[in-house]
Amino acid sequence: ATTPAALEFALLQSWLASSSALQLPLHQIESQQQAKGIELQRLLLQDHLQHRGNGDVGPA
Repeated sequence: ATTPAALEFALLQSWLASSSALQLPLHQIESQQQAKGIELQRLLLQDHLQHRGNGDVGPA
């Protein structure tokens, strides 16, 4: 099964290779990649927590 994180990563790869991204100045690519990367990290953590199941996940 494809996870939301895997889908987000594929979308990020696709966007970086797109003609619209290739026309952007580098600072805009970096800014958008950073935002998309934060979302990807959030989804990876969410997938991890769901994989652990219900219960104690340790201190916050």
